[in-house]
Amino acid sequence: MAIKGKSKSKTAKAVTRGPKPAYVPVKKPLLARRGLWMGVASVLGVLLIAGLWYGFAKEAEENRAQELDEARAAAVEEFGNAIDPILGTIGAPVPPASWSSFTELAKALDRLESGEGQPAVVAETASGVAGTANTAWQAMNEFDEVAIVRGQGLDETFVLLVLHSNDTLVQSLKLYEQAGELAAMAAQAPEGAERDALVERARGTMGVAQALFDDGYGYYVEAQALAGVFEPTSLPGNLPFPTGPTG
Repeated sequence: MAIKGKSKSKTAKAVTRGPKPAYVPVKKPLLARRGLWMGVASVLGVLLIAGLWYGFAKEAEENRAQELDEARAAAVEEFGNAIDPILGTIGAPVPPASWSSFTELAKALDRLESGEGQPAVVAETASGVAGTANTAWQAMNEFDEVAIVRGQGLDETFVLLVLHSNDTLVQSLKLYEQAGELAAMAAQAPEGAERDALVERARGTMGVAQALFDDGYGYYVEAQALAGVFEPTSLPGNLPFPTGPTG
């Protein structure tokens, strides 16, 4: 039986605890962080290596350029020592960078056409030109221009200039030989259509020879310029032809 007058006891409500205080670390200043300096050191290391590599590469490139210039100069000097004496037998330099060849042949043909020159004298001059041209091109064939540029580490442009110069000059001199022979035949032919035809052939052959000679000599000048040793000729009493900026 229940006992009257008593009531159930009340249980006290539980109080929820507040959150525990969390530890908040104090941030180090940016310049005091070890990771920052490690990153900076890595970047500086990379830059240092890149700088050293660039310096070595540039030095190697400069050394290679100097060696190439010296090799070019030596090759074109050897080539010049071979052909300059030969060129001296057929003409003279024309400032600043050309060469005249066998001018006496053109003058002989002019005298023959005008009737002012004696055919025998013209024939002798023309035969002399033919003989000189023959000697000249054979002399240019006696030296090996390929050996001058072989195995020297030279660039293709320079090598081709030297080879083309020699080949073109030889072809030109062979044509000058033919022109001289034609002019001698014209001087010995009777006046009229036969002589006129031979004179025309001699002039045409001489024109082609001159064009080839100009090309061949131009290659020689370009090779000298590429090697940095070209010295333009000047007229007597004139100042040298300028080769670069002044002042």
